[in-house]
This record gives sequence, structure tokens and C-alpha cells, in this order.
Amino acid sequence: MEKKEVMTASWFENEEVFKKLSNGHTKDAKNFGEFVFKCPMPFARLYENLERTCRRSDVADITNIATISEDSVLFDCSCDGALDIIGRYLKILNTGGKVRSLWCFLDTERKAVVHFIMKRGWYAEAYFLSDEEFSALHITDDEYGKNIIVANFSKNISCELKKASLNDCFYLQEYLPRTTGDILGRARGSHKKKNNSSSTKKTKHNTSGADQKSRHDKWDGL
Repeated sequence: MEKKEVMTASWFENEEVFKKLSNGHTKDAKNFGEFVFKCPMPFARLYENLERTCRRSDVADITNIATISEDSVLFDCSCDGALDIIGRYLKILNTGGKVRSLWCFLDTERKAVVHFIMKRGWYAEAYFLSDEEFSALHITDDEYGKNIIVANFSKNISCELKKASLNDCFYLQEYLPRTTGDILGRARGSHKKKNNSSSTKKTKHNTSGADQKSRHDKWDGL
């Protein structure tokens, strides 16, 4: 059976518990994104400390709550949830591969942005459009490896959306063409005269795979 383990902690509930890990280096952190970035530990040691903290009896696991919110922004989560999509690309990076951009959209809905960050090992920070404001930390151990994924939920992610737009508008997850519009278009067009049929335009949804050409964007100061 394939190993799959996810532990998720809430920043609001456990801020002080996690800040104690960094010997004062993260005292000004306001969410898990700032905490992980400022924490002066290489990836392997950081992962070990975060995993141990998530296992504490006084740190509640909110995996179900967080993943429901994350998957709700996807066009289709029937095959892959947000963590699986992000995990696939972390595996590529952590095994020496490359991705087109370090700032990208989670999927074609553009309701979430993912930023890949190097810290002697790659981790991801994701920004989700949400009615609630909160920050969550995922510690995962599955077919994609041992990963750290930070999830920030906010009513306003316009800054992050802009960064993704300026970096190739790269989607981590794309889908098959949406056919509903084409079917409706043909139905409407059937009432037109034959000499106007040539004016009907067909649109194609871009499902071409991401080229694996890497580049560091101007937003990544690493």
C-alpha cells in the first residue's frame, strides 16, 4: 500500500508553539509563510522539527478543514487535489528537474497561486482565494517525498495573482477541453443561414504540457 501521510497545523492556534523552534528569528512572523521563510534551518532539519511539533498532542490536525478549502478553488478535484498537484512539482524540483516558472497558477480557475522556494531543498507556499483569513502548514510524506507546503487563505490575493500573470501564466494543472460551450454554439448556429456558417469561430482550450525550462523570476529573491 502506498504511504500517504499529511499533518496540518493552524497558525492562529499554534503560533507561539512554532515560534519557539527558531530561537527568536521568527518573532515577527504573521503567518506560516513568513515563519518558514525566516526560520534559519536547512530543509531537512526544518522538516524534522515541524513534523515533531505537528505530532504534539496539543497541536490539532486540521487537514480535513484545510484541504476542503483548498480543493474548492479547483475547476475539477475529482482526480487530484491541491496537495497532489503541488506535490508532483515539488518532486520534480527536489529530484533535480525544472519547472517553467517559480510563480504559477494552481489551475485554470486562477483562484490560487503557488510559489516554489529554495531552502536547501524546495518547499511551496500557496495562496488561496477564500472568504476566511487563515494560514495552515502541511507536512506531507507520500509518493512525492517529504514536503513542506504552506497554505495562506485570504479575501485578497491580487498581488500574488499579478506575480503569476507576469510569469508566463503557467498552470500547474490543466484539463481537457470544455465542450459545453461548443455544443451550445453549434445549436445556436444551426438557425443561421448557410452563407453565414463560415463566420462561426471555434476556440480551443490550451492543454499543451508545460515545458520544463526553468528560470528564476524577478520576484524570487533567493
